[in-house]
Amino acid sequence: MLLHIAFPYLQWHVAWHDLINYIEACKHEIKIIQVNWKTPPTDNFKLNMDGSAMNNPGKIGGGGILRDHQGNMIYAFSIPLGIGSNNLAETLAAQQGIYWCVQHSFKKIILEVDLKLLANWISYKSKPLWQIQQHIRELMRLVRQLEFFECKHIFREANNTTDFLAKGSHNSDNITLIISFLQLLKVATC
Repeated sequence: MLLHIAFPYLQWHVAWHDLINYIEACKHEIKIIQVNWKTPPTDNFKLNMDGSAMNNPGKIGGGGILRDHQGNMIYAFSIPLGIGSNNLAETLAAQQGIYWCVQHSFKKIILEVDLKLLANWISYKSKPLWQIQQHIRELMRLVRQLEFFECKHIFREANNTTDFLAKGSHNSDNITLIISFLQLLKVATC
């Protein structure tokens, strides 16, 4: 009776045992997807970014890696970003990465982020939270200086390197710039 009152638009089974049988017959589908990082097209660069928050809100940081069309690392970074939310960390990390690309004349960028919200904000599919709006505006101001820009959402599993760099930012007060794969390996073993 309570179900009929709470959800009058649904047709519930009258008998309790029928409802139990109905629920037990429901199946949870598990979908397995292969997740791979892919190189960008020739003459483009791929910037993978991630943000990290120790708490939400709490200490935040970001990490990123820029690669060419052969998958070679151009540079990577790990940067503490102060105090804020996970959404702010992701946004500021992307802003920092795009800023570096603009300053160093990398003009054809494919940005990959694992926060779907951020990808939607950048692609104008949804409006950013009011606390993030000014940072998205600044990010888009930087993007307008590029010749080509595309933002994609990727699964976290394809973003492990930047996740490591973002989390590593919590152990430092300074930005860490990495310009060689050997240097990246050193940072990873510290």
